[in-house]
Amino acid sequence: MPNSGSRISRRTFVASAGTTGIVTLAGCSSSDGNGDGGGTGDNDAAQGGGETAEGVVDRTFHMQGGIDFSKVNWNMFNPKGDTTPQRLRWMVWDPLARLKQQQQEYEPLLAKDFTLDGTTATINLREDYTWHDGDPLTSADVVTQWRIQKYLEAPMWDFAQSVSAPDDYTVKIEMNEVNPEVVWPSFLGNEIFAKKSEYGTFLEELESSDGSDKAVQAVQEHQVGTPIGNGPFEVTDVGQDVVNLKRFPDYARADNINWSNVKATFYPEEKTLYQAAIGDELDGIDFVQMPDNIINQLPDHWEAVRVPGFEGPMIAFGPKSDVVGENAENAGVIRTAIAYMFDFEQFTSLINSEDVPAIQSGMSISANEKFLGDKASDFTRYGKAAKTDKATQILEDAGFSKKNGTWMRPNGKPLELPVKFPAGWTGDRPAWQNVADQFKQFGINSEGQPVENSTFFGPTIEKHDFEVAIAGTWGVAGQPYPYFGFRTNLGTLTEPAYQYNPEVKEYEVPMPVGNPDGDTRTVNVDDKIQALGKASEPKEAKRLIRELAWTVNQALPYLQPTEGFNQHFITRDQWSFPSSDSALLKTNVPFTFLPKIGEMQATK
Repeated sequence: MPNSGSRISRRTFVASAGTTGIVTLAGCSSSDGNGDGGGTGDNDAAQGGGETAEGVVDRTFHMQGGIDFSKVNWNMFNPKGDTTPQRLRWMVWDPLARLKQQQQEYEPLLAKDFTLDGTTATINLREDYTWHDGDPLTSADVVTQWRIQKYLEAPMWDFAQSVSAPDDYTVKIEMNEVNPEVVWPSFLGNEIFAKKSEYGTFLEELESSDGSDKAVQAVQEHQVGTPIGNGPFEVTDVGQDVVNLKRFPDYARADNINWSNVKATFYPEEKTLYQAAIGDELDGIDFVQMPDNIINQLPDHWEAVRVPGFEGPMIAFGPKSDVVGENAENAGVIRTAIAYMFDFEQFTSLINSEDVPAIQSGMSISANEKFLGDKASDFTRYGKAAKTDKATQILEDAGFSKKNGTWMRPNGKPLELPVKFPAGWTGDRPAWQNVADQFKQFGINSEGQPVENSTFFGPTIEKHDFEVAIAGTWGVAGQPYPYFGFRTNLGTLTEPAYQYNPEVKEYEVPMPVGNPDGDTRTVNVDDKIQALGKASEPKEAKRLIRELAWTVNQALPYLQPTEGFNQHFITRDQWSFPSSDSALLKTNVPFTFLPKIGEMQATK
């Protein structure tokens, strides 16, 4: 087991297929970003149009970038989410396979095939992939990355025992007892970026020191200004607002890529991003819940793509709060009352979303239906609409009273719960503000407090510096299987970042499952989640899922007001890709995936 030493952040990234992530709208000034890799530096989408001798169209695909590129670090072991290149990296590196969300199937990329035989997983790599410096991509690179991740406490190492490279193009994973549902999502989806020649010395230091803090910090703080990729486009220059990339002619699937350049521009505010889209300055936008009034202003050739998300916003209760936190007096009473008084349908009406979960369980709606079964009726139903009479009774029974329309706590202090949310997500602000408005209407002193995005997704969330915050059940990466959501949003196995969790290991809840009047027992959610990752029998896995869902249902560390979809946009005027009703199109950030398999090209 790696030496923990003093506690430092060892989080890398969510190890699951098609990692979702967020748009981090940190402020910066704009620049034209001229460079030799991505056109003229103006903001015209799909620049060029001529054809080279090789049949490649001289055109630039212009997408939005998620961060201020002046501080970008292409080292994906770096735990700082506001400095990693987000979805642009999917143009630079390939994963072993990509999850097609609509079909819940994997499309092999770096991998040729992959098999599971009991507790041994075998992945055979394609032999025609090369790094952008010309070196072949081999199993040694994959093994280097995964062995480093062992010391960064990546989820795969909850059940992996060893990884090895029997030959140059075969990777073997030996596991302890494992739940087959979690194997491929834990291994296939992340980009392979850790070229052995660049990261091998870091692995040697980690292994020789048994994962010392010094060795961990060394690999995480390693600065990479220009990455060595293996995907269809290579980085040519990085500016403050712009990154330019050019087509890599030796890419293994280069025959599928028929255009010359990619350009990514950082927009510090959603408003400027919307203006660029309306002005036809972009070709692709990812993970933006664009409001209908903006969508209606887009040129007709824009295609809105909605991908099943199995996730959504979260009303998180601050675990360090002296009102609703882990050790606060009457915190459970207050959280329960809020679950009843809150009008989830009103909130959902203000945001692009799909539906309100009928059960607060920490799982997606489809997972509730699949795994709770006949037990679903035994879970506490807080309701989709407000039940203020029920909430009032709960507070009054606990000694709360109202004075001049404001709820007073038993200690005589007013009940106050300000609500923090990311300031940069202006399109969603009416919904975020609605949480504070509903609190006030019920008699809880509250106000909406917008926080600059890099601060919100940095110290605000990571240090639990809030009473109530609008975070998210993000990080499940299009995976409806509950293990991934529980591991990300519950317990202490994942450190809090944009994929928020409260870092509380134990909860006191009534047991058995389905009996709110049962004897109170301590549930260690870390132990349950890790056991779920190792549950090889479906019956045992279902039991653990129900216990974890029941814990969320009763303890209410957070509320799930709605479940949404991931929304992406692509233009059709100079790009061809599958029809709107195609299941293949329903894959996260389709314009980073479809070109690789020959399903998206520049029109001639």
